[in-house]
Amino acid sequence: MADATLVSLVPREIREFKPGLTEPHVTIPAAPLNDFVTLHIKDNSYALYLDNERGSRLIPEPVSVFADAIVNDFIIAQIEIDAPTNSFPGLFWVYNKQSRDDIKKTHAVQLAQNIQNQIRWFQRLVRRADSDWQMFHQHNVIADVQRLAARHLNLEREWVHATVDMGNDRCPACSSVLMRPVPVICPTCQCILDKERYDKLAFAK
Repeated sequence: MADATLVSLVPREIREFKPGLTEPHVTIPAAPLNDFVTLHIKDNSYALYLDNERGSRLIPEPVSVFADAIVNDFIIAQIEIDAPTNSFPGLFWVYNKQSRDDIKKTHAVQLAQNIQNQIRWFQRLVRRADSDWQMFHQHNVIADVQRLAARHLNLEREWVHATVDMGNDRCPACSSVLMRPVPVICPTCQCILDKERYDKLAFAK
């Protein structure tokens, strides 16, 4: 079984859900200021249904495919990423189970590149927030990640301190953030969130 190490400089917790895999949940802790965190992962697997007689069999998911999915799916879901300028969250993976010292010594170049990538991404997030704040002057148009970006760049902005309760409910199955009012069915994994309301509804077939 192969191992890999996820390396994150992102200053907020990362939660990824990969439906169908034997171990579908991945949680990477928030990285401290000017630092990084690591998470070790292994090969995964998924069940492939054959037929009624043979049932299902487990198909290996190589750790390289699993790690790529975690990193790429998180990055492309973020606002203000930009390939031409290498503006991305600081998140990458390396083969084998490696310590923090290993990352600093063996992968120093990749670590430094991700630090710069994330700084550029933070700068884009702040510029977008400045523009939206000037246009709307509404705190609910500023994302939490934009406030984090400004704080990590040591920038003082009026919108950094403006907060609003947007709700932090999460699906118990896939941990996706749910907007309020909480839906009857999770839009991500289709988990029934309110059985009583669900039973009263009629759905087209």
